[in-house]
Amino acid sequence: MSFIPYVFGAFMCVVGAGLGFGGFQSRKKSKTAAAWPTVPGTITSAEVETHRSSGMSSKGHSTTRVSYEPVVKYSYSVEGKEFKGKNIGLTTVSTGKGAAEKRIEALTSNPKLKVYYNPNDPKEACLDPKAGGSIGMFVIGAALLLLGIVVLANATMLVEIFSF
Repeated sequence: MSFIPYVFGAFMCVVGAGLGFGGFQSRKKSKTAAAWPTVPGTITSAEVETHRSSGMSSKGHSTTRVSYEPVVKYSYSVEGKEFKGKNIGLTTVSTGKGAAEKRIEALTSNPKLKVYYNPNDPKEACLDPKAGGSIGMFVIGAALLLLGIVVLANATMLVEIFSF
């Protein structure tokens, strides 16, 4: 069983690198979208959607997780052509009910809704290019990668200490 620290360390490195890369790519796309041109938009509907997912607790009991997502539909026009959008950010984020309601309130109370659109493909649009979880994903990925490197660097010592 002396291979356990090596497998664990390698697994943490792969997962960490994947999350870090995904976070980096998401952040890069957010920065690009923040530079997209903007046009005025009109909200056509806004609501908080409830999502339920079932699972098992650590004690073997059935659990239901509830999350909430602000969902906004809007229309906008680019060079005389009408488009419809539904992306608040470039990624979908589920959150607590209060935060989702605040997000809806902030968007619907803004009389000057700004729609960011991709100049190469105007049907790709969003209301807030910075919305999403890319920084958190990058930080978690970096932490897991670092943990994996530390475990791999000390795998021989870990085998001796814990008698794997």
